[in-house]
Amino acid sequence: MVQSELTLQNISNIVSHS
Repeated sequence: MVQSELTLQNISNIVSHS
């Protein structure tokens, strides 16, 4: 549950940083 949101935020953060 929480891990799913963490993963989504992690990917979004990496994409945003790119």
